[in-house]
Amino acid sequence: MDGSIIDIPNGDPGMIYFGEGEDRPDLAQVREWFPKLFDLWNTVRTQYWQAITPR
Repeated sequence: MDGSIIDIPNGDPGMIYFGEGEDRPDLAQVREWFPKLFDLWNTVRTQYWQAITPR
């Protein structure tokens, strides 16, 4: 939960995990941890809202 990056044995390639179970941070916290990925977080946010907002 401190934003460090570690390898996960037997993890799926390309899969990113942030904590376990109910102990996962929200997008705002992850954006603070990894500011260099600003464009990625904006894309995730945009696609999330597109998926849950009725047309």
